[in-house]
Amino acid sequence: MLPGQTVPPNPNKLPWQRALVTLSTVVTAAFTLGMLYWAQTVFIPLAMGVFFAFVLNPLVTILERRRLGRTPSVLIVVTVALLAFLTTGAVITQQLASLSKTMVTNSDKVKVKIDQLKANFSGGDSDEGLGKMVKEIQEAVLGEEPEKKAGAPADVVLAPSRPSWFNRVNVIVGPATEAFGLAAFSFVLVVFILLAKDDLRDRVLRLVGDGQMTTATRAADDASQRISHYLLMQFLVNASFGLIVSAGLFACGIQYSLLWGFIGFIMRYVPYIGTWIGILPPLFFTAVVSDGWTQPLIVLGLFGGLELFSNNAIEPKLYGKSLGASEVALLVSAAFWSFLWGPIGLILSGPITTCLLVVGKYSPSLNFFHVILGTEPPLSPGMLMYQRLIAGNDDDATRLVEAALKTDPPLKYFDEALLPALAAVRQAKEAGELDAETETRVLKTARTALDNNLDEVVLSNAPNRVRLLTCAARDELDAFTVAALARTLPAEKWDVKVMAASALASEIADAVAEFDPHMVLIGSLPPGGVSHTRYTSKRLRSRFPKLKILIGRWADPAEGQAEELIKSGADAVDWTLEAAHNELMGWQSVVLATHPTTAAPPDATGADRRPAGVPVGTASA
Repeated sequence: MLPGQTVPPNPNKLPWQRALVTLSTVVTAAFTLGMLYWAQTVFIPLAMGVFFAFVLNPLVTILERRRLGRTPSVLIVVTVALLAFLTTGAVITQQLASLSKTMVTNSDKVKVKIDQLKANFSGGDSDEGLGKMVKEIQEAVLGEEPEKKAGAPADVVLAPSRPSWFNRVNVIVGPATEAFGLAAFSFVLVVFILLAKDDLRDRVLRLVGDGQMTTATRAADDASQRISHYLLMQFLVNASFGLIVSAGLFACGIQYSLLWGFIGFIMRYVPYIGTWIGILPPLFFTAVVSDGWTQPLIVLGLFGGLELFSNNAIEPKLYGKSLGASEVALLVSAAFWSFLWGPIGLILSGPITTCLLVVGKYSPSLNFFHVILGTEPPLSPGMLMYQRLIAGNDDDATRLVEAALKTDPPLKYFDEALLPALAAVRQAKEAGELDAETETRVLKTARTALDNNLDEVVLSNAPNRVRLLTCAARDELDAFTVAALARTLPAEKWDVKVMAASALASEIADAVAEFDPHMVLIGSLPPGGVSHTRYTSKRLRSRFPKLKILIGRWADPAEGQAEELIKSGADAVDWTLEAAHNELMGWQSVVLATHPTTAAPPDATGADRRPAGVPVGTASA
């Protein structure tokens, strides 16, 4: 199988069997999603418990290495975290209560600001367009009811007689009880997960590591360390962000700076857009309460500057590239988990995505998570080039080669991408998936991509050039590979003649007699073609016993094939263009040493003998 290709479906499965597998997968996925939504009361604290366990585990490990023991280390870390959580919760609750009083106290100022916005947006008509939207915002913020139309009957609401204090207590106690229950459940889970970390790991290994215990153990330890390090660094960066925001806003005299910093800390867990969502509450507050626009600009500058600095200077160094998730995957994950679990799901979407990404990297059965969520290319360089060639898009193929040649030398990219792509073309052709017209378009696209990225050949009539004749074992695909190799040979040292792909073995032998090359290169691209290569090599060896013959059997180091080709008369067999290039350069020094007065090209201009339509060029050896 060619590099980068996936395992094809089992052809022995009947259609009803494949349909049954697909149906089972769909039903399992639907059942899983339904359970996540229906039993969110259980899964949300479980997810939060796992998240905090990963965050706190590195701290527990540090204390454990100080010989405090696992249980004391867990108790110390959890106690400190609990105290920090309770202190933060008390401060934020006090700030929220004070904020509500401030908004009521400054209601007149809020009305003035909203009236100004309404006048600017509506142009005097408050019942249309943006003016209507601002009016609705005013009603939501200040709790005002819309004006009743003249003559409209008053609304009558029938309700059972209850004390007013009972309704207020019911509104407060219900959500508070639910939040306290989730927090308590998560806290208990964190403690037990940290205490039983090794036991839980062993149980997971028993489930997934049957027959591959060594690999599974290494993968589990590595994944656990990576996730813990990532989530701890993310927590520290977000907490630092919140503290700096709070300190900066406090220094600028903006009220409730701790609350705004806490909102910034929480919302940074929402990928990419979290900071800009978290900036809205303090921006709105300062815009409607302050007299001018100085404080809103301070809020915008502080949040935006810290976000840009963190994304470009801090996070790349702390997180590294080992846990890269694509931008689209993170945003889709945020939408998905917020749909399932609401605001908690939105905040946990980043950590959950990270865990799924790492688990998918180390678990073959869950590898689709790594493919869907990760930033690694989904296709190998060869399959990516193959797709561009089949599509016949010259621009995309050119950009692909251009991007690769910025980091890799031409021969390395040819071996990693071009040869596997052409081999896939050959395989598709022999399978009947490609017609002659498509093959012609593929070769045209490949030539265009190389011509647009490699320098033109520098014509030379310098003496002491080594003469090389290159030929294809079968067809145009083989001819293209040797032509691509010929482009990497400097023209001031090599006189290259490329035979047409249609040349027969007898015609190649006549060309050798006429051109008198020092070496012959036969290119052969799998699958197939071994018999053609062997036959051409035998013909040349029988007629020219002293001729140096190199066979390039590209991307197909089959066992015993080298010995078979050597017996046919070849002096050497190489599997890559880079190896063949090095072989030729080694022979060049021998030729120049044994033939110091190597003749110049027969034609006076010294032009390379490449047939029309074959790409030419040069690269430094």
